[in-house]
Amino acid sequence: ETLRDQRETMPRENGMLHYGDYYHGGYGNELTRGDLEYDTGHGCFLLYARSGQRDYYDFAVACNQHFIDIDLNHENGEQRFHGYGARAETHELVTTGLEWGHVFVDCAADAYYLTGDERSLEAVRLIADRVASIAEGNSHERIRNIFAGAERQLGWPLMVLCRAYKVTGEAKYLAAAREIVDYIKIYARDPLAAYREG
Repeated sequence: ETLRDQRETMPRENGMLHYGDYYHGGYGNELTRGDLEYDTGHGCFLLYARSGQRDYYDFAVACNQHFIDIDLNHENGEQRFHGYGARAETHELVTTGLEWGHVFVDCAADAYYLTGDERSLEAVRLIADRVASIAEGNSHERIRNIFAGAERQLGWPLMVLCRAYKVTGEAKYLAAAREIVDYIKIYARDPLAAYREG
């Protein structure tokens, strides 16, 4: 069954599926929708590269458009995290917020490489600039307070900065990534002591 066939058989409330959303299989409830959990569009671009099946490409482009049009705050570079119980009919409502363990730019970076879409490059920069604003300037206290010190809240922002550096070549992203790595080195020396100290 191709992705196109699957889209044709998806349940749709009010006869419409939000652009870039897909049926999530009933996580939380039968109407649950997803869009970019763990950068779904990036995965589809990879599947397109591996298989040549155009459906994967089309789906990834739709995911990216949804992400940069709906899920990215163009004023501050933050992206919305949608919990597993998010429903399609409430998707555009401001019911969800930023979750540092769910930041990513790979789909937008892929879309920029494959389509030349400047808005995708702008999205990469917006998100990476937001992450860098926390990590730059040797501010381990800010990293601890905002990223919370957990592995995924450190790892995903670090991956954002590394991918932004690869795409743009701008040293500020690499410098901010180094700050996160330096913080991890300190935290990882004695994680139990760091945990006891809060």
